[in-house]
Order: sequence, then structure tokens, then C-alpha cells
Amino acid sequence: MFELLSKLFSRGPRESADQPAGSGIVSVDGSRFDFAEHAHWHDGIPYPDWSAVLAWHNALPEVARGAAWLDLQRGWLQWLRGALGLHYRLYESDTALMLTTQSERLARLQLDYLDVTQRRIRRALEELADHGMAGKEVLIAFPDSDEYYRYLSAFYAEDDLFAMSAGVHLNPGCSHFAIHGSALEQLEPTIVHEMTHSRVTRLSLPLWLDEGIAQSIEERFAPGFRDPAAAWERSQRQAVFWTPESIQEFWNGQAFQQLDKRQEMAYDLAYSLVKAMAQDWPRFKAFVLTASNADGGSAAARDCFGVDLGEYVRLALQQSGGDWSPRMNIVDQRPHGPRLIPAR
Repeated sequence: MFELLSKLFSRGPRESADQPAGSGIVSVDGSRFDFAEHAHWHDGIPYPDWSAVLAWHNALPEVARGAAWLDLQRGWLQWLRGALGLHYRLYESDTALMLTTQSERLARLQLDYLDVTQRRIRRALEELADHGMAGKEVLIAFPDSDEYYRYLSAFYAEDDLFAMSAGVHLNPGCSHFAIHGSALEQLEPTIVHEMTHSRVTRLSLPLWLDEGIAQSIEERFAPGFRDPAAAWERSQRQAVFWTPESIQEFWNGQAFQQLDKRQEMAYDLAYSLVKAMAQDWPRFKAFVLTASNADGGSAAARDCFGVDLGEYVRLALQQSGGDWSPRMNIVDQRPHGPRLIPAR
């Protein structure tokens, strides 16, 4: 009994043995990749050229690629640690890698939560989730918002403004998500939300559908971000806010990037639509698996639900007329930019 308890209470995240700064060099079967030779720097932080990483990885023998991708993830994070500072440490669990300045105790709690959350999300999404992802989930936990936005700044144009956020999922070639803060109960909703993005990132989803799914899973496993009693009030605000013209910013993803009321209303409408459509779970799964961001999901809605997507939204908003269907040739949206954190 003592031995069992000892194992239970001594268990923690695996940690690289001596925590070296990281050379940025990964070798597999005699082939060598150097992150430093394929990177650009922004504000003192190195960012890999993931197209070069992927080209090297894909040139390896197929049998070696699974283990090699995990080696690349570890090599990248240890190399990044050298730039961020050696007060960051890399921890590892069965399903996740975490670069953080937090204490080992907090890192253990967060990695345990990552492992449990990944299993829950995969069960909830069924075949919508990517069950064959190479490597592990990657989480970079920054100690404060300054470091967090410093890292994110490389993913935006110089004149862009940032939406206030607690976390973001990024997929420049290696899917990962970044958060800031230290209170686990405050970070849990962000982890659920961003990990959901990670699980469906292989699909070319319209941004509204992607964000709606993430919010729905967040509500299921980290409830509290939305007041159920205010549902009627929110529906009334939606009906007044959207028009046949402004709804195009919802379909093409632009509203989600705005630092004004449009962003809040876009997230809210995405959540409402996904919650309603997912009531017919078999059809919804078929819809998600075939929806394309090229048309906002229009063709998939007709094929899977037998409805015009614009008419579906018009009726949901209780509008009397007008053309509410997506009208665009190219969707202008950044994949999984920082999300608005609704007021609690």
C-alpha cells in the first residue's frame, strides 16, 4: 500500500534531464535539421520556417516520421527556451509538451488537465476530432501578458491591433497554443477552447463554424463563461445587430478580428448557430466534415441539412426578408486568431 501511494503522489510531468538551452538541431537516421538555419527573428524571439521543417520531415522514411515529429517538437521548444530565458522549463506528459515558468506543482496540474481534456474532447467530437495527430499537444504558458503579446506579435501585421485574450491557438505548421496567467481555474476554459481548435485544425472550416464548435465544447467541459439566463436578451441583440450586409463579415471571418462590438456579436452568433445545428448530431457531423471556408459552409448546409444557410440564419434572427447567404470568393480570415474572452 505504501509503495502504491508513493507512486501516486510522486508522479509528476516528465522533464528533460538537464534542461539544456537547446541547440535547435534534430538528427534522425543520419539526416539533420537545424532550426537556426531555417528561422526568422522578431522582437528577440526565433520563429521556425515550418515549411522547411515539414519538407525535411516529409523526406524522411515514412516509418520514422512519427517519432521524428515529436523530436522536432522537443527540439523546437528547447531552442525557443534558450531565447525566452532559462527560467522557462520544458515538461512532458503522455499527450502534451508544456514550456512554462510555472512551478513544477502547477505544471503537473496543468499537464494532468491537458491529458484529461484531450480525452474528453476526442470522445465528445467523435470522428470530427483528429485522432491521428503526430507528436503531442504543445502549450506555451507565458508568465504575463507582455510576454504573451510579444510572442503573438510576429503573427500579425505591424499596424494590427490585438484583441484582449487569455489564449490563442496557432498553426503556422506546428499546431500549438499559448496562454498567459497562472490561476488554473481561470485558464481551464481557455485550454478547452484552444485544444478544441487543435483537434479540428485539419479541417478547412469556416471561422464561424470553428469558433462555434470551440465555444460549445468550452461550455460543456468548462461551464460558466455564458449566463444561460441572458439567452433571450442575447437573441434580441443579435436580431437588431445583424443585417444582410453586415452578416457578410460574419461569414467571411472579418467580424471575428474586429476590436469592437462586431467581434462579441460574431462569437455569440457562431455559438448559437452551432448549438442549434448540433441538435441533429449525425447531420451536424456530416456538415462539419464537408464544410468549406471557400463558401462559408453553404454547399455543405444544402447537402447535409437540406437548407440554404442564409435562410437558416435569417429565420434564426427572426428577420422578414433579404439575402443573408454568404457571398464571397475568398475568405479573408486568419486561422484561429486571439479570441475575445467574454466578461464573466
